[in-house]
Amino acid sequence: MGVILNVWLNKNFTPEILLGGLASGLASVGASEAIYLRLTFGTLRSVFFDS
Repeated sequence: MGVILNVWLNKNFTPEILLGGLASGLASVGASEAIYLRLTFGTLRSVFFDS
């Protein structure tokens, strides 16, 4: 989704636009996973460290 949005905004396709779109998509997925884990388990630490 990040690549498509980046190409649409720039009306061009270059390696820099591809990498920017990939980074944007990866950051978006990471942020949504962190929010989901925080809301589901109350903390990120309890999910990654079961001690």
